[in-house]
Amino acid sequence: MRSRTTALVFAVSSLVLSLTLSADSRSVPPPVNYGPPDDTASRVPPPGASFLPGEPGARREVLENLSTSLLPPFASTKRSVAGQVESEAEAGGRSIPWSFETEALIVEPVTTVATDIRGVEEPVIINLVKLGATHTLTGFIRRLQEESGVAFQVRNEWSYRSSDGVTSGGLLPLPAGYTDSADPVFAHNGTTGGVAPERTYMAGLTLNRAGPPNFPSANPTSIRVWTSVNGGSSWTSSGSEVDVIASGTTSTLDKPWIAVSETGSTTGFVYVAWVRFDTSGAGLNELMFRRSRNGISKAHAVCCFPPTWDSSVRITELGRVQGPQIVVDSSGFVYIIFVDSGTRQMRIARSRFAGANVPSDSSSVFAPAQTIATYNRVNTSLLTNFIFGTRTRAVPLPAARYNAATNEILVT
Repeated sequence: MRSRTTALVFAVSSLVLSLTLSADSRSVPPPVNYGPPDDTASRVPPPGASFLPGEPGARREVLENLSTSLLPPFASTKRSVAGQVESEAEAGGRSIPWSFETEALIVEPVTTVATDIRGVEEPVIINLVKLGATHTLTGFIRRLQEESGVAFQVRNEWSYRSSDGVTSGGLLPLPAGYTDSADPVFAHNGTTGGVAPERTYMAGLTLNRAGPPNFPSANPTSIRVWTSVNGGSSWTSSGSEVDVIASGTTSTLDKPWIAVSETGSTTGFVYVAWVRFDTSGAGLNELMFRRSRNGISKAHAVCCFPPTWDSSVRITELGRVQGPQIVVDSSGFVYIIFVDSGTRQMRIARSRFAGANVPSDSSSVFAPAQTIATYNRVNTSLLTNFIFGTRTRAVPLPAARYNAATNEILVT
């Protein structure tokens, strides 16, 4: 057992990339056929635009091809995180590259949420305001057992704190047939209308463990969603199953994410993305997506109501894809941001229709993914993505948030 104590505290530090969408993203963008970021010869710029040889124009392709015909492409100004504004005219007609700025914010005073000699890790947090009180909900993984060569077990846990003095917390219940849980993430429907208003959700992974000495995760594994009707003060039984992989297969489940729409006719729709991870070593991961149109409140279809979960769909081609994030814009379109470690790219895919509806021609729910940025790999060979001399992985998994006031997606 490690002789250390780990505590969860509130702090934020990030690198931010801003993707500006159009004023009316209800229009379906035209199909694009751009090459990789360093292949300027194979890229066809939108009308009225040009890419200079060697220019990193791919970082703007996402912006321009999620735009609509209401505004001429490239006509609007582009704002960096630091607030600098540059127009096409000021740039002499050239394409304006994305701007990257670093911001650090430390929240004072630091509040300890949990502590354990074995370790507490991977925290997620949301703040809810209702009836004049602030409700802070934190989720994290607690290491219940960590004895080298003897045992290892982790579970998802929640901590609820209200500014009016109410507190609660505990381990999320597990369904039968699972020993561990991990990868917690929250979402909340903050509206008072639509499907399941003011409902809170937690997505997570449930799994089992293989034997010593390393106790790796083992199938069966499942992606599940737990629900709360009181802002996270308490949670439903063992969650609703989104996907499951049985024992004896060459894939497993990993890295779920969840979001709730708060716009128009899709208000209250719940979206979940996750990875079916290829354990054979061939790198054939599947990036998956599923939605609930009834607030995850029914086990099956009931007279004129939709089922708890619509059918699962694959977001993009097979590959070394990982770490999906979901954002929903003010018109109800769904965006999936993820990384492809095979091509070392951070990418984005958008639903063809609001609400991630299935097209009438039964084509894919999501348009082909586009590249946001590329990244360099840390270390090589067996130490790939590990910081030298440590057990710390350095994989650039994205975090994303939609800003309705500016119609931007912020990616860190």
